[in-house]
Amino acid sequence: MKQEKVVITGGSGLVGMQLTKLLKKEGFNVVHLSRTKNSKGNVKVFLWDYKKEFIENGALDDCHYLIHLAGAGIADERWTFKRKKILIESRVDSSTFLCKYVRENKIPLKSFITSSGINYYPSNKEVVQDENSAGDDSFLSRLVFHWEKASLALEDYCSVSQIRTSAVLDKHGGALNKIAGIVKLNFGSPIGTGKQWMPWIHHEDLCRIYLHVIKNDLSGPYNAVSDEFVNNADFTKTLAKVLKKRVFVPKVPASIIKSIFGEMSIILLGGVKASNAKIKATGFEFTHTNLQKALAAIYSNK
Repeated sequence: MKQEKVVITGGSGLVGMQLTKLLKKEGFNVVHLSRTKNSKGNVKVFLWDYKKEFIENGALDDCHYLIHLAGAGIADERWTFKRKKILIESRVDSSTFLCKYVRENKIPLKSFITSSGINYYPSNKEVVQDENSAGDDSFLSRLVFHWEKASLALEDYCSVSQIRTSAVLDKHGGALNKIAGIVKLNFGSPIGTGKQWMPWIHHEDLCRIYLHVIKNDLSGPYNAVSDEFVNNADFTKTLAKVLKKRVFVPKVPASIIKSIFGEMSIILLGGVKASNAKIKATGFEFTHTNLQKALAAIYSNK
């Protein structure tokens, strides 16, 4: 039986690498779309450039599943007007191009799956947000809205789903790696009030959600977030406990965070309670549901 082909944009990134390993283990033929020919996952790499509307010949031939993970880092730089433009283009314009390419070239896609963000929901709300909850007028919410809307161009062509991702727990990169770096120096401290929610997901569960969506031909948005609701203060304390470090008692004032990061400070000072009931209702079972156990597994020497 011929292997089903999965093409991943952003395959050399934190999530992309883990997802590539899982999909190959499951028997899929995985290839990457990248701006360079460097392969980090022992897979074939094809070049692409959405700005030039270019995809290397053969990249999407006989492609069954297209997973779009590529996008400029949300928290990599301060949100200037220029940076916001880059964040929007790298997600919305790239998605628009991919959908257009698939249609024009009659790619036999079964499913188009795009990464998305839990930041779609309003910050600091006590109500538990689900996939039917409305966004607000914040930059991140509007970004996610247009990001997901672009993927709907294939809604009548194949299955289309959006994975609204929370903070991904992986010691090799992302938010956890940055926070742990500070905690390891014994300078870990709650930020602002410390009461803002920090939705999270273990990298293994996130990758398994993508696999689950493929295997069950799911459509629509799904919150990729673990069961446990944890605020910033408890997250910091739990991480410090796992790393056997102390927490620096004074909280970092919100005013300092705002002065350093500007509008981007909402990532640190805001937060949502998000439900994972929809993905669980499809039969998905989370492996990592407790923050302390998830962190312990990540930082174990095994």
